[in-house]
Amino acid sequence: MNFKKLIPITIFFILFYFIYSNFKYRFVFLKNYLLNQEQQNMIKQYLFPYRYQKQISKEKLDLRKELDNIKDYISKIEIDAKKSLIPIVFNSKDSDNKDFFKIYSQQNNLISSGIHENFPGSAFLDKYKENIFLLSSRGITSLANIKDGNNLKFIQIKNNLNNYLNAEQFKKGNWFSFKDLLIVNNKIFVSFTNEVKKDCWNISVLESEMNYKFLEFKKLFAPAECYSSFDKPLHLFNARQSGGRMVKYNKNNLFLTVGDFRAREKAQDLKSIFGKILKINTENGSSKLITYGHRNAQGLFFNNRKQTIFFTEHGPQGGDEFNMFELGSKNNNYGWPIASYGEHYGDRNSIKNIELYSKFPLLKSHKDNGFVEPIHFFDPSVGISEIICLQKNNFECLISSLKAKSLYLILLNNKKQLESIESIFIGERIRDMMLLKNKIYIFMENTASIGEIDLNLLKEHIAGKNINL
Repeated sequence: MNFKKLIPITIFFILFYFIYSNFKYRFVFLKNYLLNQEQQNMIKQYLFPYRYQKQISKEKLDLRKELDNIKDYISKIEIDAKKSLIPIVFNSKDSDNKDFFKIYSQQNNLISSGIHENFPGSAFLDKYKENIFLLSSRGITSLANIKDGNNLKFIQIKNNLNNYLNAEQFKKGNWFSFKDLLIVNNKIFVSFTNEVKKDCWNISVLESEMNYKFLEFKKLFAPAECYSSFDKPLHLFNARQSGGRMVKYNKNNLFLTVGDFRAREKAQDLKSIFGKILKINTENGSSKLITYGHRNAQGLFFNNRKQTIFFTEHGPQGGDEFNMFELGSKNNNYGWPIASYGEHYGDRNSIKNIELYSKFPLLKSHKDNGFVEPIHFFDPSVGISEIICLQKNNFECLISSLKAKSLYLILLNNKKQLESIESIFIGERIRDMMLLKNKIYIFMENTASIGEIDLNLLKEHIAGKNINL
């Protein structure tokens, strides 16, 4: 080998490396010294668009993976708690509205997975004798006695709800969850987003006999019709618009709300279960249409003496409704998506919305277009959820809200027309309510806590503000 020939080649590569490295160092130094991050990104975006898009895509993917990992970890806390049957303890503390309101704060944070947010958790409440029964959005079933004083200790009851909705579905989105709880005598009914076939969903109902050792649920109402999350045109599948609220009708029947899952045209289709209030026979699971033209009815109350259903409904952008239906009424069409006091989301003049409005115009009068007019509508939206009405000659109805984080006390006159409405700010999203011994219990999902409201003290509080009830 001729080492003399190798020497200049070696010197050339050393000099090249030194010059390149020094230039690269100076370039990076000057870039960071002269340009801020926004200017650097602008240069990448316009001069090197391919590299810029690749970088953005990688950052989004990394962030999505990180969020998914956090979400899975949070969900695992609740799933593990369900397996271990650890008691869920809530301790009482004072609130800003302590003249009528007590808060029970979750001590061990085991109800961790939410429907709207990843954390903390969401749950539903119902009464059983002198106990509060709790169903979490991930399927924890538990019971607490209200006589326990300053604590509510929920003792878990083992169940088979994982057979119907489990970690596989929870990973697909927060909105895939258990949706409501209803206890009638010794039977428990649970509604949930049912994956009928891969990525095709509806609202179904399970039932179980009350048993403190094991709740064995079986399907009561599980229709074959489903809506696919891949069916995109104009619909934009959304399982938040799923309904699922239940209330007792009589000995052998319950009422169930089914949202439209954003398949808007199904709400006016009498052959579809979507966008309806249905009567479900608890003996054989058969269903009958009661009302239709609904977007997402989230609150439901039945007055047996007046044979009247009161319900609340989420509007689109604005137009949340407080509605009423008297059994036997000829008109049972509430107008969605033809009529609404809200608007489609986004710019009305965008190409997507021009097409939406041509098919679903959201006319502003229900009555003038042959539909049932709401008793009251909220604009802007407040995210109304559950409703409880007190059965008197005239009606006092308490409505909870998610977005506005408030309660609304509504007074109707003898003609069931709105007489007054008063808001009471609570400060948290209120997912559910139940009435037990003249006290309202609410589940608040910003802190996964339970609130206790004394109705008599609440009325005194409102009377002090010169509200005539």
